Amino acid sequence: MIYLITGNMGTGKTSKAVSMILNNEDGLFKMKLEDGTEVDRPLYFAISTD
Repeated sequence: MIYLITGNMGTGKTSKAVSMILNNEDGLFKMKLEDGTEVDRPLYFAISTD
């Protein structure tokens, strides 16, 4: 799943992304392995400065 967070400068895009990670929003940032161990899911970011 890909979340695209758009908006003007200063609207809180970065803080929203950090909040989503810290709060494990929608259960997207943790995954269970076959043995039941919960681990962090790899995160990938693309930042555009255009």
